[in-house]
Amino acid sequence: PVIAIAYGPLVAFGLLNFVIGNRAIFYSAPIMWFGAAFLMTTTARFIAANLSEAGYEARRDQLATISAASLAMLVAWVNSPTDYVPRPSFPKPVLEGLASLKTTTDPTNSVVATWWDYGYASMFFNDLPTFHDGGSQTTPTTHFVARAFLDPDQQDSFGNLKFLSTKGHKGIAAQSDFASLQSQFDDALDEPSPDLYIVVTEQMAGWMGSISQIGNWDIETGKPITPRGNESGPQVHYEQLNCRLAGYPQRISCAGAAFDLERGLINGIPALAGWAHAQDGNLVRRKNFDHDGDLALQIVQTGNRINAYLLHRQLYESTFNELYYLGEIDHPSISLHYDDYPHIRIYKVEGDPNG
Repeated sequence: PVIAIAYGPLVAFGLLNFVIGNRAIFYSAPIMWFGAAFLMTTTARFIAANLSEAGYEARRDQLATISAASLAMLVAWVNSPTDYVPRPSFPKPVLEGLASLKTTTDPTNSVVATWWDYGYASMFFNDLPTFHDGGSQTTPTTHFVARAFLDPDQQDSFGNLKFLSTKGHKGIAAQSDFASLQSQFDDALDEPSPDLYIVVTEQMAGWMGSISQIGNWDIETGKPITPRGNESGPQVHYEQLNCRLAGYPQRISCAGAAFDLERGLINGIPALAGWAHAQDGNLVRRKNFDHDGDLALQIVQTGNRINAYLLHRQLYESTFNELYYLGEIDHPSISLHYDDYPHIRIYKVEGDPNG
């Protein structure tokens, strides 16, 4: 009965976990620690009480209590409280890049264009409006921002974003079909808008699976769009390969597959649409092939580290890939505004096409 009374509240707190969630355990943690200490002390005293050696009879209770307390302190010391603190969601260099916009932009005529995960953090550090954030990631804007990052034509991508910065959701809803909306995107490229600051990061490369799943969606039929030859359905992503670079730049071998970089072949099949080699965010060499391949190979060198990625043609030719990995600019209105590769890059798109 004594043990039942002592541990009854602990059981009740455990059951609360199923009623109000993990918060019950979080707030019950101090009680659980006291209960664990009581259990350890009681166990040690029980063992000491059953020792039969005469020389320990007078001090066995004191020794048991001291031993239990020492063990409890050791357990608490090893389980540092900092181990329970959540790690930062975004790397420090990314936040520093977002904070830099506070002093390098016109606060009355600027919009940050990036993925919604950075929305709240961006506004906190630079006070600039964003297209979407954690409270609006389910709006149509998220789809069109994803389309802009996947678009192979930077001009179309920027027209999309400029339209969103001036017309927003109302402008989208006013169009009867996607063809009319695309025409509005084209017109927006030559119309005044706020300056756009396009943020691309290493984290976003890892998020590309979800970004592409949202962007590869037919808004007229309500069905996903699967790029031709893509085994992952609507998702495209960077698949890291284990490669031997012997023979580069004519050929390399990755995971048992032979890549002919002169003719665009994988194991003798014309499957490559192209390949590129970038060093520290700048294009070193790039080659596209005339045959209708669905895949691409990308070699990314950062300092002395070299990674090779196999990716679908859509991602290889995308605005995101060109701006982040290759540092390629295909439109006169865009310029590199902030560069801390490989963590973050920020590009500026001039709002006034005549400015």
